[in-house]
Amino acid sequence: MKRLSQRLRTIWLRLKTRFGAAPVWQIQEGHIIEPAFIAGGVQYYKVRDQFNTHTLRGMSAVEIYDKWNMRMERSTLTKYIEELQKCFNAGKTIDINRVVSLVNGMKDRLEFVLPPQEYLWDLFCVTYFDTNESPYGYDPDYQIAKKERLKQSGDIDDFFLFTRLSELLPLPKLSADDLAAALKVIQQLDESNLANLYQGNPQPEQSKIL
Repeated sequence: MKRLSQRLRTIWLRLKTRFGAAPVWQIQEGHIIEPAFIAGGVQYYKVRDQFNTHTLRGMSAVEIYDKWNMRMERSTLTKYIEELQKCFNAGKTIDINRVVSLVNGMKDRLEFVLPPQEYLWDLFCVTYFDTNESPYGYDPDYQIAKKERLKQSGDIDDFFLFTRLSELLPLPKLSADDLAAALKVIQQLDESNLANLYQGNPQPEQSKIL
């Protein structure tokens, strides 16, 4: 019954989006808001060419893309630097094995064919917004809640994310099965990489900018 109700609401929203009045936002000249998709009975939108809007949402998208491109959080990169400094500041004896392990760890992350799965969700959430959000503003706490709603909606899966993000970024062509296999391997590599970096010490939570 819940799924049927959600399907009916999705159909209604599609008709409303197509024939009804558009949401009222204060839009800067030259910017275009486009309906993107419906998930969990909620219509989502996007700003065309968001990376060049120079707004808080646009800048947040750039920051998320930076960690996407590095395949690591800024805090992870900082931790690598701190660990390398410890190796060279420990005195006359340098733990060469640890240095090699850290350098290889950074190199391995940069060579991930895709970023960790959560990075796909993070960039997806900053790209698409609902009527409760400003096309230009960005509330990290709201994004966390929105990400959970999207995950639980049953309408969005990793392949949908990947396909949508492929419209924004140059990504490899992968089938749904190949994507699932790649993300599984990357998750295992990510966990192993961080375990080696932190050596049993507590790992920081994900940054507030998703």
